[in-house]
Amino acid sequence: HPDINKSAGAEKKFKEINEAYEVLGDPQKKANYDRFGSAAFDGGASSFEGGTNPFDFFNSFSTRQDDDDEDGFFTSFRTTGGGPRPSSSREEVNKIYKTINISFLQSIKGCNYEIQYKSNQVCKECRGNKAFKGDKSYISSCLGCKGYGYEVIRSKGLFGIMEQRITCRYCGGSGEKIAKVCTTCKKQGYVTEIKSMNISIRSGIKNGEVLMFDDKESYHEQKIHVTVVVESSKVFRREGDNLYTKIFVNPLVLFLGGDVNVPTPFGLKSFKLPPGTNTKDLLKLKGMG
Repeated sequence: HPDINKSAGAEKKFKEINEAYEVLGDPQKKANYDRFGSAAFDGGASSFEGGTNPFDFFNSFSTRQDDDDEDGFFTSFRTTGGGPRPSSSREEVNKIYKTINISFLQSIKGCNYEIQYKSNQVCKECRGNKAFKGDKSYISSCLGCKGYGYEVIRSKGLFGIMEQRITCRYCGGSGEKIAKVCTTCKKQGYVTEIKSMNISIRSGIKNGEVLMFDDKESYHEQKIHVTVVVESSKVFRREGDNLYTKIFVNPLVLFLGGDVNVPTPFGLKSFKLPPGTNTKDLLKLKGMG
């Protein structure tokens, strides 16, 4: 505050701070700043005295102007900022798609099934840091993006200032520079291996259902999508949760009634046929599908 700080420029700096808070409290002005950055208040675009940008004291440290095309029709600026770039080694999620075939009876009873798939496992030689023998002394922050992994390109044209965030051209987005890379994984941090997983197929699964499993031990977290194809049956027909089958019965048994054997997923079951049963009658065996 200028009443407390008597140094030169204190009053001007206090005024800029107040105007900055005024912009933050105005949705329209804040939207312009979010869209165009500090350039929204440069020169004639500013509503502050003398075209002063109230945010200059906040962001002047993070913007530098390219030497080339300084006075050209389009002037580009590159900025690096916004906070340290988080590690990307576990951010990506790989999706693996597998199809398995099971028998009709396996779909009714349930079963276990072993699948194999490609998995990116952490390189044992460098322990995932991509440097030779895992030696961290070979790793330093990228000079191009200062470790953030991205650059911000700002272009000034006829319609104002536009900003675009791009992957760092020097480190490819890793934020790191590795002087000597691992010879085993070739700077990948992982090696691809064939991995097996024993999955459980629940009883009653339907044809075409997709099961999902996680492989969180891989370098990149992997989600495995398994499509289950159920083979058709010559004995049973499925509709929803019900099973249908046909049996051939002696006409005399139909007329007088009697015991008949009915095929089920769990073997033959004896069923007492009531007298006077007609052909194509639908009879139910509870708990047998």
